[in-house]
Amino acid sequence: MRNLFFSLTWLTTCGSCLFGTITASSAMGADIKHLDTNLINSDYPMDATPVLKDPPSLALWESVENEYPEYNDDSRIEIPEPLLFDLVRPLGARKGEIEINTLSLFPWSKSNTNPEDSDPFGFGPTTPDRKGIEWAPELEYAIADNFAIEFEFPFENSTLEEYKLGLQWTIGTAFNNHYIHGFQMLVEPTVEWANWNTTLLYLGGIRFNDTWSALFMLGGRMDLEGSQNAQTFERILNVSIFANVAKSTELGVETNYASKLNGESSFIVVPQIHYEIMEGLQIQSGLGFGAFSGGQEQSFILRMIASW
Repeated sequence: MRNLFFSLTWLTTCGSCLFGTITASSAMGADIKHLDTNLINSDYPMDATPVLKDPPSLALWESVENEYPEYNDDSRIEIPEPLLFDLVRPLGARKGEIEINTLSLFPWSKSNTNPEDSDPFGFGPTTPDRKGIEWAPELEYAIADNFAIEFEFPFENSTLEEYKLGLQWTIGTAFNNHYIHGFQMLVEPTVEWANWNTTLLYLGGIRFNDTWSALFMLGGRMDLEGSQNAQTFERILNVSIFANVAKSTELGVETNYASKLNGESSFIVVPQIHYEIMEGLQIQSGLGFGAFSGGQEQSFILRMIASW
C-alpha cells in the first residue's frame, strides 16, 4: 500500500507538470500568433523599416523653397524691359511665351551732318539715316525655359532696311533671388545680304524691392565683313531704372551709350512710361533725347505689345 501511494503521488505530480507545460505552450503560441497578426497589420512590421502612414509635412519643402527660391520653378524676378533697346523676352522667360510688338520712332527735331553714318536712334546700325519715321514689327517666342528667340523687320518710312534675329539665354538668379542675368546675341544682315552686323551683350537685372528695379546691358557690336570691319566695333553700355508706381503702371529712365574705336560716340536718354491696358496688352511711350558725333535728335517713341 505504501508503495502504491507513492507511485500514485509521483504520477499525479508528473501529470500536473506536463499538463501545465502544454497549457502554457498553447497559450504562448496563441499570444505569439496574435502578436504576429498585429505586427503584420501594423505600421511597423518586424521584417521591414518602420513606415509612416502620413507623408512628411509640406512645411519642410516650403522652408527650402523660401530659403532657396532659385530652385522653385515658379519663382521669377520681374524686371521691366527698356523701351528703345528692349530684350528678346523678359529675363526668366518660360517655354511657350509669345509676344508681338511694334516699336515706332517719330523724330520732331533732328540734325545729322553725315547721313551716311549709322543712325543712333535707328534699328539698323549699318543703314543710312533717311530722316524718316522708323518702325519695326517683331515676333518673340520662348522655345524653352530661359531661352527665347525673336525675328524683327526694321523699316524707315516704307523701306525695309534689314532683317534681325535675336537669341537670349537666361543663366539664372543670385543674391537671394534679387538678381537675374543672361546673354543676348543679335544678328542683323541688310536686305541685300551685303553686310552683317552682330551684337553680343551680358544682361543683368536687379530687383531692389517691390517698387524699384534696374537693368543693364554690357557688350559690343561690329560688322562681320569688310577690310575696315574692325573700325566698326562699338562698346555698348545701357542702364535703365524703373519704379512700379501702381498695379498697372511703371515709370523708368533708360540710357544708351555707344562708342567706336575711332572716337565717335552717342548717348541717348529716354524717360518713359509703361501702362498695362489689360492682361497681355501693354503700351509703352517715352521721349528720346540723343546726342552723337554727327548731330542730335529728339523723338517721340511708342511701343505696342501683345503677349500670351
